[in-house]
Amino acid sequence: MLRHPIRYLILTHILLGILIRFMIFGDVAEGAEPILISAPEQAYQCGVKSLLNGLTEIAYDTDQNGIADKFTLTRQGITHPLFYAQDANEDGRWEMVVKDIEEDGVNGNEREYLKVLQAGK
Repeated sequence: MLRHPIRYLILTHILLGILIRFMIFGDVAEGAEPILISAPEQAYQCGVKSLLNGLTEIAYDTDQNGIADKFTLTRQGITHPLFYAQDANEDGRWEMVVKDIEEDGVNGNEREYLKVLQAGK
């Protein structure tokens, strides 16, 4: 049973919007500088969902406060994630999504896919 079903519904809606935008317009930040990110350790994993579009979302609680703050999205049957997402302020909206173009793990060829600017910054 999901602890926060509305939050997961909102996250799924955001993800589908991102994927639809990608399918229509291609990479949002194509040609951007490489972004070095870190994949969360499995010990921080706090949830797994299979999405209707063939992706598996894994949520991580890296600050151990009971709210997921990092996410990976992996195509089913593939080892490395396609997307890495971060919800830094833990409000249920991803502020940054990074795409691993080659799906070869974190090695420097990742590109910023979506970055939401916070109000007041």
